Amino acid sequence: MIFFYSFLSTSLLLAQPRADSLSKAMTGLYGKEKLILQHKLTQEYFKVKDYKKALQIAKQATALAEQIIVEGNDLVSPADSYLKPTTYFLMGKAFYFRSQFSYAREYFEMAINGSIALNSEDYVELSQRYLETIEENYEVSDKKFF
Repeated sequence: MIFFYSFLSTSLLLAQPRADSLSKAMTGLYGKEKLILQHKLTQEYFKVKDYKKALQIAKQATALAEQIIVEGNDLVSPADSYLKPTTYFLMGKAFYFRSQFSYAREYFEMAINGSIALNSEDYVELSQRYLETIEENYEVSDKKFF
């Protein structure tokens, strides 16, 4: 049992410097490269259970994705369209971990719709699992307005 806690705290300590280095690496990046790094950074904050920072970065990624992944933007190829549902999924997950289930549901549904629009199943099943958990276990009159 002591080994498990020691391993867990060690892995969390190792993940935080990675999050810090990713955060520093974001300086000077723009567009798709910045968005991809924001996805990685959000996932690193999930690992260290810093859901507040994960939500902050996910919000920035969502704003960026909605700005750059649009029709007519020649700097982002159609093959990069998967980044938008990825962003929505991570945003939903961040809201989920912050117990803001109404927002989480909204973004999981956006991830599902975005994946289906791209003829992809990437985030359909994962998002549906979170949605089922929300419906089964949580009352949706949550912390949405606080």
